[in-house]
Amino acid sequence: MLVFDSDLGASAAVHVLCIGVGDYFFMPKPKETMPAALKGKYHKETPIMNRLTSPQPSARAVADWFIANQDRLEVPLGTVQLLIGNDPTGKITGGATLAEVKAAARAWSDLCNQNADNVAIFYFCGHGVSDPSTSESILLLQDFGDIEEEFWRNSVNFEQFKRSMGANEAMTQVYLVDACRNVPKSYMDIPRQGLSTLLTARPLLISGKNVPVIRAATLNQTAEGTVNAETRFCEVLLDCLNHYAATEVGNRWQVTVDSLGAAVKAVGNPHRRQKLPAIFEVGGETVWEQSLVNVKEPKAFAKVFFEATSPGPKVGIEAKGLGRFVGDDEPVTFSAPVGPIDVQRPGSPDWKTCHAKPPVLVLEEF
Repeated sequence: MLVFDSDLGASAAVHVLCIGVGDYFFMPKPKETMPAALKGKYHKETPIMNRLTSPQPSARAVADWFIANQDRLEVPLGTVQLLIGNDPTGKITGGATLAEVKAAARAWSDLCNQNADNVAIFYFCGHGVSDPSTSESILLLQDFGDIEEEFWRNSVNFEQFKRSMGANEAMTQVYLVDACRNVPKSYMDIPRQGLSTLLTARPLLISGKNVPVIRAATLNQTAEGTVNAETRFCEVLLDCLNHYAATEVGNRWQVTVDSLGAAVKAVGNPHRRQKLPAIFEVGGETVWEQSLVNVKEPKAFAKVFFEATSPGPKVGIEAKGLGRFVGDDEPVTFSAPVGPIDVQRPGSPDWKTCHAKPPVLVLEEF
């Protein structure tokens, strides 16, 4: 569903496609079985996964962010498409079936293809698996598993889809994949045939373009979300677009294709509100520092780390920049206090929290 259109025609613009799939037709709700009416109408292996509640608000949050912050974008916002598998708010009509996603992807690709200076943004949140033979990501759409004989038909080979966009004129294409990359054995015993590429597959390389890929999970890992709320990846992504990915470009603070990936990986590993790290992954190719978003008030990012000492932990603070993000190879150590520090050890010894303001602190244990 097209939720924003600035009617810029063929002028350079940002075109966003957000897909959130949670209410899968042929997967049960957690701790429930499939409705009797559906029995026999889907592949017997499909229900080993459950329906999800976090992709819907996550896709909406990303789409809403681009609309609300369009005045900060380096390239004007052109269009935003939002597909949600059964929108709980009832505001987004339609769903996220293969037919609907394919039509939206074609429309998005056509818009992006009108100008080489266009910026293509693709965000997917939902179930994903990884092919162990190729390490390729498979994204599962809302009607996945509907036919016994064609198990993989309503799913997408993400790498082939991205490769198909190699022929697209848009020189900057940002792919945000908020999905698991684990390998469920019962699924993978079924030959991978009939996967969609959404677009006409072309054996083209995407050299010479900015094509970063930022994922919520590394190979063989799962992504995480909060019930009826945004995913960890979505929260970190929007935090980085707002503050943490800001880097100096000339005399301005901006989020670029490179700084966004670096910040998402650093800020998300570990996440500030979780006990365990979120294992995000950054890949793809960036050729030049394409600016995405202007940032008025960049914030510092810092890590608090613990060293096992006797009789208690030694607390050190490593800052990742003062007002800008600095890469892992450029740590800056605070020599002055950064605020009140409260180290707690409730429960198990490996669970620690730290509260400090400013700057925002993220826990990391070594």
